[in-house]
Amino acid sequence: PDVLTDAVADLALFLVLASARGTSSAEAALRGGKWGRWAPTLFLGRSLKGLRLGIFGMGRIGQAVARRASAFGMLVHYHNRTRLAEDKEYGARFHESLESLLSVSDVFCVCAPSKPQLKGSINVHRLALLPHGAIVVNVARGDLIDEAALFAAVRDGCVGAVGADVYCGEPNIDARWMELPNATRLPH
Repeated sequence: PDVLTDAVADLALFLVLASARGTSSAEAALRGGKWGRWAPTLFLGRSLKGLRLGIFGMGRIGQAVARRASAFGMLVHYHNRTRLAEDKEYGARFHESLESLLSVSDVFCVCAPSKPQLKGSINVHRLALLPHGAIVVNVARGDLIDEAALFAAVRDGCVGAVGADVYCGEPNIDARWMELPNATRLPH
């Protein structure tokens, strides 16, 4: 325990930043020779300041993500099995239900442990609760998200961007990950 807390929290914030700013699309344009003239909003993306970050799982990693996100001016919310002591909340607002958390999450970060009762818990019904165009980041385990539902939510515009370093069946991941627009993908 704790040996990778900071590394995973740093990675989570990288995925949040990269997803919000659209860095994967910008890099693909550069690598593909499609970068043209400068424009004031080209590759600008979204600022994190004022966005509501929902953290699902406020253990060591979730708390470390909360501390980092606060420094970027994000408003942190969380759902956990139980509410944390105030000194471990780092100013975050507790939500009794995952559904309540999802409904206010401009950015939704999965930090929960992989347990049988949580497998597939981020499903089509729950993804539909996110504000339109929300960002979904997963640094926990691939089996917590129903990947088919996530792909559909991106296709339908419910989810505007995705950041992930965990997948179902890794390292043999679903080929649709490579076709997913607005996604920052890293190997676990």
